Amino acid sequence: MRPLDRQAPRAGHSLPGGRAAAALRDGPVTAAVHARRAAGALRAAVDRPAVRVGLLTLGLVLLGLIWLGLVPYDTVRRDAHAYWAVDPVNPYLGARLGGEDAFLYSPAAAQLAAWASALPYEVFRGLWSMAQLGTLLGLGAGWLLPLPPVLEEIVRGNIHLFLAAAIVAGFRFPAAWAFVILTKVTPAVGIAWFTARGEWRALTTIGLAVSSVVAVSVAVGGAGLWWEWLGLLGASAGSAAPFAYLGVAPPPLVLRLPLAALLAAWGGRTDRRWTVPLAAIVALPVIWPSGFALVAALPATLGSGPGRRLRRSLPGLRGRRRPRVIPASAVPGQDGSRPA
Repeated sequence: MRPLDRQAPRAGHSLPGGRAAAALRDGPVTAAVHARRAAGALRAAVDRPAVRVGLLTLGLVLLGLIWLGLVPYDTVRRDAHAYWAVDPVNPYLGARLGGEDAFLYSPAAAQLAAWASALPYEVFRGLWSMAQLGTLLGLGAGWLLPLPPVLEEIVRGNIHLFLAAAIVAGFRFPAAWAFVILTKVTPAVGIAWFTARGEWRALTTIGLAVSSVVAVSVAVGGAGLWWEWLGLLGASAGSAAPFAYLGVAPPPLVLRLPLAALLAAWGGRTDRRWTVPLAAIVALPVIWPSGFALVAALPATLGSGPGRRLRRSLPGLRGRRRPRVIPASAVPGQDGSRPA
């Protein structure tokens, strides 16, 4: 009997070197396939109400243990205390990046926060934390609470969750971007989304909203504070603030801003809303762990879990529908034939 013929090896696979070259060639494709499958499995798991409730419960338990002091955590007064203690008449006295009770937002934000000092700090802190948790739940992102950046955000009392809400609302109500511009400033590079799509009306609305707030603020407190704030921003931008938790310095803002703008513009051209909160993270003036709490905007922009309901309720999150093209042959009288 004649021995069975073996199948000839594919080109490039006959030698060990050929197999290695094929692995290098096919590796990125295989990795992308596995990553997409993993993302799909994660999304399917998160879409289950029991999983979301379980993650939210876990986050609340961790938060409670931190506040009770049962979990070692640095709970020294930080961001929320700076908002409570700010003097709207002279908000930038001794302010510096990373300084104690440093207030680095616009004079309008300082004037808006003036009411806080009328309350005992503990009362203000409790109301602030409830507002943060309410915002997280409103974004359909309560299940993200166990994430370290989100826990850090609530413990520190910063405004990244409110920024996430402004970004999500900004797709439907562009004026919401005024909050981003008048606080953290640089994450507003996300408006490159509107520029790339040619949505000039939205950009005009943003400009009018910011101008109106500035005009009212100048009428109340004068223009001097605004010049002082701009000077403070310039000094802070040149500061090399290290990522203390990892002991390394992130890329400087001058490099991150163009990358963030390109990411948001690409998202606008390809109708990928999730690129906007990611661009805001890249463009943060200082990369701190709590800044990654901006991922709370992702469920609404991706439309996963409860974020799907929020996406339906805000038409701006649904994107523009492409007009339906009807072939001429399907329209009576358009193909040269007479209608019956």
